[in-house]
Amino acid sequence: MALSISQNENAIASRGWNPAYAEWAKKDTSAKADESTSATRLLQKYKITKTTEQRQIKLHLINEAANKILLSKLEDKSITEIDGIYYDDEGNEGSKAEILKAIKKTPKNEKTILSMVADLEALVRLGFQAEELQQKKEGKLREIDTHTRALNSLKHELKDHEDLLAKKQGEYADVLSRQATFHSQRRQEIEQVNHNAQVQADNKRQQALQAQGLLQGLAGQDLERQRQLQQLQEAKARSDAHLRDLENELNRARQAQTNSDKSQENEQNRHLANLELQKDLAKAARDKLDEQIDATNAGFENLGKTVADVSDTMQKGFKAIQDEFATLRKELNKLGEPDVQKIIKAIGKCEAGFDWLDSPAEGGYRCKGGNHFISYAEIANYNRTGRMPSV
Repeated sequence: MALSISQNENAIASRGWNPAYAEWAKKDTSAKADESTSATRLLQKYKITKTTEQRQIKLHLINEAANKILLSKLEDKSITEIDGIYYDDEGNEGSKAEILKAIKKTPKNEKTILSMVADLEALVRLGFQAEELQQKKEGKLREIDTHTRALNSLKHELKDHEDLLAKKQGEYADVLSRQATFHSQRRQEIEQVNHNAQVQADNKRQQALQAQGLLQGLAGQDLERQRQLQQLQEAKARSDAHLRDLENELNRARQAQTNSDKSQENEQNRHLANLELQKDLAKAARDKLDEQIDATNAGFENLGKTVADVSDTMQKGFKAIQDEFATLRKELNKLGEPDVQKIIKAIGKCEAGFDWLDSPAEGGYRCKGGNHFISYAEIANYNRTGRMPSV
């Protein structure tokens, strides 16, 4: 698999094998015996063989040297590690990969890394030499097996053990395959559940917005009805005032009739009849206004019932949304608060540069600026897939 190589790593890897190896290789084989185990472990750790490219070997050794430097810094407390996060003396923090990258980029560590790489290169050569010696030994053993019947039984026994080991390896591989299939199915189920929860949360938020719009519409209707009622009441007051004026005028006319002569009696009677007609019309108008006021009051009562029903429905909807948010938060809490904080930190600040604050009532985290939001479901999905949520 191709590796990502920094410029500093390229600079180190581009240098040739250290000449010090030539001197080291002149040592007697017996003097290298104590180092053979370390060499073998190094080859096995990075799966280095004679067919591995020299540049690739160099990169493996650079990583090994950087890890040794990190280990020494952990021992002398210049770097500390808490829950997988590394902190240096300057207050910087990061993952292990970030710290190793920083170590390899530091100029003062370059000589140290080169020196350590030279020693590690010597171990690699020693490991190759040990493998060659082992191959020669195995060749001699095969020659002895060819001429010695007594060792044939050991070969057969060894073959049986190898077959048994191969069988066990096959069984183990089969178990691993079944486990991988199970985990894959489980991840798909969890992703589907989280997707459904997100869809439900979105639907409930949409319902809440619709209910809020309905309440606003009902409030507008309430204001309009109040305005109409006020107009009707004002019209009734004007009608009552007009009716009183007509009654006063009628009384004045009757009083004038008793004081007038006979010649004015007919005219006065017509005037009185007209006043009576206007009074009847005014009374009919007032009755009509009373009917309209009663209808408006009945409308207010129906509106109050409608508002109460909508309010009850909204309360139930809000309760369901809060329960859903609580369920998502409990699912997220299974990761542990430190891990949740790591995920929030990995997501980064909002577009406006604000930190995130937990908002259980909304079912997620809202930025300090108040304009951006990420749900619990999006946080859990980012933890599984690494897909950045839309904020």
